[in-house]
Amino acid sequence: MQPWREARTHLFMRWFDHAAHHSYDRITQDDIRARTHPDARFLAFMNTFVPTVASIGIPAPLTLARTDGPILILSGSGLSERTRWEASLRIAPEDARQVIVFSREQVALFAESLPGASVALYHEVETDGLIVDTLLRAKALGVRNIYWAGPLGRDSTGEGPDLSDLAWSDFLLYRDSRETGRTLRSIHAATMCDDVVLTMPSLITRFHDLGLRPRLGVSALMDALADMPPTTETAPGKIRIFCSLAGRPVRVSTADEDAYAPRIGQKALLKALDALLETYPDVSLLVEGVDPALPLSVRNSTRIERLGSELTSDQRLAALSRCAITLDLRHLPRDQRSLADEATWSGIPCLVLSDNPTLGSASTPGYAKWAQISEVLKAWIGQPQTLEDATLAARTHFEEAVSPTPVVWSPVRAVPVTKAKPRILFANLFAPPQTTGGATRVLSDNAGYMLAHAGDDYDFAILASDDENSHRGVTRVDSWKGAPVFRIATPQEIDMDWRTYNSEVDAQTRRIITLFKPDLVHIHCLPRLSVAVAEACRRLGIPYVITLHDAWWLSDFPFLVQEDGEPARISIDPATQSYSHRIGLPRSLERAARLRSALRHAQELLSVSEEFAEIYRKAGFQVSTIANGVSALVAPVRTPRKGRVRLGHLGGLEHHKGAYLVEAALRSRPFRNLSLTILEHARDPGSPLETRWGSTPVTIRGKVPADRIATLYGDMDILLAPSTWPESFGLVTREAAQCGAWVIGSNQGAMGTDIVEGVNGFVVDTTSPADLVRVLEMIDADPERYLTPPPQPDTPLRHADDQARDILSLYRTLLASRP
Repeated sequence: MQPWREARTHLFMRWFDHAAHHSYDRITQDDIRARTHPDARFLAFMNTFVPTVASIGIPAPLTLARTDGPILILSGSGLSERTRWEASLRIAPEDARQVIVFSREQVALFAESLPGASVALYHEVETDGLIVDTLLRAKALGVRNIYWAGPLGRDSTGEGPDLSDLAWSDFLLYRDSRETGRTLRSIHAATMCDDVVLTMPSLITRFHDLGLRPRLGVSALMDALADMPPTTETAPGKIRIFCSLAGRPVRVSTADEDAYAPRIGQKALLKALDALLETYPDVSLLVEGVDPALPLSVRNSTRIERLGSELTSDQRLAALSRCAITLDLRHLPRDQRSLADEATWSGIPCLVLSDNPTLGSASTPGYAKWAQISEVLKAWIGQPQTLEDATLAARTHFEEAVSPTPVVWSPVRAVPVTKAKPRILFANLFAPPQTTGGATRVLSDNAGYMLAHAGDDYDFAILASDDENSHRGVTRVDSWKGAPVFRIATPQEIDMDWRTYNSEVDAQTRRIITLFKPDLVHIHCLPRLSVAVAEACRRLGIPYVITLHDAWWLSDFPFLVQEDGEPARISIDPATQSYSHRIGLPRSLERAARLRSALRHAQELLSVSEEFAEIYRKAGFQVSTIANGVSALVAPVRTPRKGRVRLGHLGGLEHHKGAYLVEAALRSRPFRNLSLTILEHARDPGSPLETRWGSTPVTIRGKVPADRIATLYGDMDILLAPSTWPESFGLVTREAAQCGAWVIGSNQGAMGTDIVEGVNGFVVDTTSPADLVRVLEMIDADPERYLTPPPQPDTPLRHADDQARDILSLYRTLLASRP
């Protein structure tokens, strides 16, 4: 449930941030000796964290992507609007998929929109705990993950979508592109994606360090630069050289300047470049990153243009496209490799000045000392064929580093366009593993059987509310036994179970129906979800059946007990039946009109017992019965024991479950041989409350997981079920009997149908505590008898699998009658 998921998310984010931070602590001497780079420490953490830990809480693989679904873009570069912008544009004339853009702060909305999407595109998104979660969730849903670094554009083959309109609109604002990829954390998300696209050539080497072979995209600028004629055509005989001094210290080294020893300063390099201009009158320079305080050569000032020190990748690409040679005179290795990639994309060779004494040899292509650079420049400037060969070699090396195949823009797994088999959508207040209440237990049993035995004939999904989720309107998807479960966070408010209609549920139901495309919707209990589920089915033309578990559809009081404890009347005319005076008659009548209309438009109304069907028939509805059955519980082994007779009450402290009758009965007599355990659904597990009612010790416990229910029955000798309303079935009495317990059940509704008086239990009048007191006195007087399980009936109880088979037969009949 949501409290656990929020704790998990908070823990994982803290864990991730801590590990990422310490991966980049100061490098120690041990790291240097072991040649351990911070990148390696970070990758080691991620290779353990992601598959082993971060997958906890992620749904099992589901097929929920769609080939025609929207392309979702999560932009780490920022958006100019706070709210989500839904772009009503077409990616290409033949592609009508919608593009929806989210800012990094909207990652939760992005994740919520993944079901039904085709592609999730992460644009310059830095990895953190939430991004890891989102990537894993998209992968589980079958949505293709694509990481995109650089301005949004299209695949270089022309196969991909043209997103350049998004890139240059007011909705996307770019930071300095050089920031992207400076740390491993900035681009690690790419390692978890299905495709990587770069429209920033400077990152190619960086991605190679991660073992990735990225695909080259084409931004709007790159596309425009490709249309421009070569430099030699516009300026024959002229050679422009791009020089980068960014990051180069201004001070000259104390070593001999003429030898250009390591740590050469900007001043010395500018002096050497001036000498180069003196030697070659047809050469001009574009110089990036030079200190503004340093004067440039006066004699050659017309052939030197000083550029800014903070060029973006696009600005540098534009400048490089008008040059013939690149000189990288910086001393930061990563930046040097980046500039070389940008230069070779532009089709020009790059020479890198190395301050490292281990570089600059013939064994390290691209790196050279200044003396070597001077010799190469002489050859390139004086021999055009040599420059042409160097350009071709650089371009070939660049193309080998980039994947030649186009990006795939279809989902990894997609919902088939044509359905191979009918699809059934269940709708209920809760869905497993949130199994509070009998109706959810019935749904779990039925759906579990169908998934195991009818999976070849039908596809199944479940729609439910999300228990204890206070984030109103949020919808999430998980899986249960291979079926998708859509959970909607409904308002946590007064009368949330009475509520007539919820527009958020209506919208989400329509979205789920559009995505899953069910042929039939089977509705169970709709408190919190509201009548919106049935109304959405009706408007979209989807037939639905309703299983009636309580009187929610007919009355303000789903258990037919009024606020003062008196029974509630039911009538064909809702104006003459009992209504909530706190809510008022007008609102009660409005609710009755909508809910009863939904009942009338159902294909079938199903009761879980004949006794309960009569309540709806008296209200004017035609109802069939497909009775509930007991769950497949393994009866616990009971060993002979002495001591107090253990009473158990599983209905909680709500009035209609009769706990107040039990308390009144126990306080009325000094019972010496009884104890009581009450299961209170509103109480959290752990820390049971110990008290006494009269002389009887009482333990009030919290929820128990559904898979431990048989153990719970095994810990009691007698089940108390003195409900004060006509129970639709009474699942607990039958399960307790199956597990070897005696049963005391109400005489109202179907609760006591299978109880044989005095043989396996007792049926009591619940209009007062008197009858219950009579039975408890009998038990207290003869405890040994009730410490022994009663005899099992000759006729076995109806099983939940029998009910599931009957429902499947109804599905076949209803679906066969449809066109």
